[in-house]
Amino acid sequence: MLIPFSSHSQNTPIDNILKSISFKQDTIQSLFEWVAKTITYDVKRSKNLNNISSYIILSENEKIEKVLTDSLGVCEDYALVFNSLCRKLGYESYIVDGYVKNLTKIDVDFGHAWNVVKINGKWYCFDPTWSAGSVLQNTFHKEYNDGWFKVPPSEFIFTHVPYDPIWQLQEHPVIAEVKNINIPLNEYFNFEDSITTYSSNYMTLSIEKTISRIKRYASKNEIVFRYISYLEKKHSEDQYNVAVNLYNICASSFNTYINYRNHAFKKVKSKKTDLLNLLNTINLDLKKCKKLISNEIIEGQYLIKQICELNQKVEREVLTLNKPKKLF
Repeated sequence: MLIPFSSHSQNTPIDNILKSISFKQDTIQSLFEWVAKTITYDVKRSKNLNNISSYIILSENEKIEKVLTDSLGVCEDYALVFNSLCRKLGYESYIVDGYVKNLTKIDVDFGHAWNVVKINGKWYCFDPTWSAGSVLQNTFHKEYNDGWFKVPPSEFIFTHVPYDPIWQLQEHPVIAEVKNINIPLNEYFNFEDSITTYSSNYMTLSIEKTISRIKRYASKNEIVFRYISYLEKKHSEDQYNVAVNLYNICASSFNTYINYRNHAFKKVKSKKTDLLNLLNTINLDLKKCKKLISNEIIEGQYLIKQICELNQKVEREVLTLNKPKKLF
């Protein structure tokens, strides 16, 4: 369930796909039809989608290669390939996570993934999975239809509900309820600015804002609560990774200081204030590390122990430097 960085190698699966597509006048339609007609829905894998531990952590290129090799995929694979193709050709495109509903109920058993693409300054919604065919009696019946190609957001919301309201692509988002009832919110929502911030923000900050928006605007149902729990867990894991990197920087800085202390004190006259500033900076960063670590992360307890030990070493050096010595 991790989100990998995109690979930019010279010969990617996406490059190979683009070479094989027979483009029509409408470029986006050519991409969409290729994805919907080429990939067959993997019914067997779809039954295990709720089991997060079953996800294999692959890079974007590896996922695409697997989909093309097997000619099989689930909704996230359709969305990934279509999104990658659009972005490769310079379109602003995103994968959207959410759930679906019909005239009578919301499907709370499975989440879904689709795409939004900006074309000539306007946003449109695309679902290559639904356009590829349908699942009947645990068998996928491949039958292309263009009903889910380039759908206006105001129409798409009646069947596809994003977890994050920015992907409703509306200035007045709605709370999507059952029986196709959408409750409009009486407040202006600048989704364009939110998307710009989303695409440029550091990952952990993006997740924080996403969680906040979902809690404020989304419908309160079982699948939304599950998604919030997933995001909160991922946020804790991301913050832990940030804490690990910051701790390593602190440890490296302290080792540099110790090396200088052991070899250079007697050879080079150093400003006491510079050394104290270095140690104080390390201490401040160690405090940031602690704040980033959630109690839910088991490895976090060991890291906190390491942080405390390094903090004690730094404090001892601060005390030593503050004692009057001939070195200074």
